[in-house]
Amino acid sequence: MNGLAKLESPGAFALAIARAREQLEQCRSYSDAKEIRDGMRALEVYARARDDGEAAGMHAAALVLKAEACMGRILKAVPKRKKGQRNEISTGADLPPSNEQLGVDNKGRDRLVTLGELDDEGTLDKRVNESIAAGQWPTRKAILEGKPHVTNNSGKVDWYTPPEWLALAREVLGEIDLDPASSAAANEHVGANRYFDAEGDGLDPERKWRGHVWMNPPYDSACAAFIERLVSEFEAGNVTEAIVLVNNSTDSQWGQRLLSAAGAICFPSGRISFVDGAGGPSKSPLQGQMFCYLGKRIAAFRNAFGPKGVVLS
Repeated sequence: MNGLAKLESPGAFALAIARAREQLEQCRSYSDAKEIRDGMRALEVYARARDDGEAAGMHAAALVLKAEACMGRILKAVPKRKKGQRNEISTGADLPPSNEQLGVDNKGRDRLVTLGELDDEGTLDKRVNESIAAGQWPTRKAILEGKPHVTNNSGKVDWYTPPEWLALAREVLGEIDLDPASSAAANEHVGANRYFDAEGDGLDPERKWRGHVWMNPPYDSACAAFIERLVSEFEAGNVTEAIVLVNNSTDSQWGQRLLSAAGAICFPSGRISFVDGAGGPSKSPLQGQMFCYLGKRIAAFRNAFGPKGVVLS
């Protein structure tokens, strides 16, 4: 990818990814899709080597898979060349390209076709988004198996917030009236007056969200639903204040929705070292986090969280 040397900021990464996404939407040939795939693969490798390139690297990895899905759709429509079959130049017969010409073997071809099928049914995007929301790199193997790729984290989507961060949240909110994405084990650390189960109970319309809310939503596809419910309840005046701990996926749809309602955001100076169900140390996720404050007491939030990172309001 010739322009890699010019990618000196996350904004430049985002622009390169946006351009590749536009090209992919218009792509109709195997060679063009392969070129986009190879470019995004190079960008992913480049981003991994940079301290500020992790989020871009994940999204580049996602586009690698989308490009391969495009390649797979094209391959599905092209019959495999039979063993020993040669081009009949004398008759002008147009035979299917060989695997060697396509740059794949039989297994690789089948994997690409499967990615194309997953993309057509919407499963590819769902699995990729779940991996990114959980701070995990979306790899081809993981997506095909339907399992998140785990490198330096526990693979769990229900990590618990460390006590020192909960103490800061209480400093701002005072009493925590509700944790809507929780469990009995999690609430031993949070100490909310009420909590709802994160697997669905908290999203039940019959469950009322009121007062001061702390929320560390599940790091999977349910995250977007919890964010939407919180922002809607805040806009309706039912939730008066809230602090939310999530991945810093500022370019996601749910991230944009949350940021539009937040009065202040804290980007911690380091990644959060989550704890397990027993309160013991867990490994940090791949992606960084952010604390979003919804409410009017922005100064209190800044005073509490300012020493821990950059606060924007």
